[in-house]
Amino acid sequence: MMGYLLSRTELNRNNLSDPAFFTSIERLCGADRNECIRGPSSLGTLLELNDLGIAYPSLAHPKPGSHEIYEGGYITRNYLSKVSAIQTELPYDIRTSTNRFINAKNYAKAVVEYMKEHNLLLSN
Repeated sequence: MMGYLLSRTELNRNNLSDPAFFTSIERLCGADRNECIRGPSSLGTLLELNDLGIAYPSLAHPKPGSHEIYEGGYITRNYLSKVSAIQTELPYDIRTSTNRFINAKNYAKAVVEYMKEHNLLLSN
């Protein structure tokens, strides 16, 4: 699950570019929040492509429907003025399975892919 400071009601909308609500990654999204939050280069999509379960929102699962979602917590709300933030929570079985080291590598790979896609990595 990804926390962008968006409620389930907001994520269930067709158009996330409505200026009436704010996300934790405004600076990264530009004009197209739909692409940024649930498109091919979204973090949820990259997590799913790296075998880390279903992620809401993502290209394959753009809307949570009636599923409970994680909006983001203390860190996302309180440090947002200084950084863009996405708070993630991986399912228990991903964190504790016998494949947890592989899952950790896949998680890191997805995060690095996301950072590369959005020009967030510093180069030497």
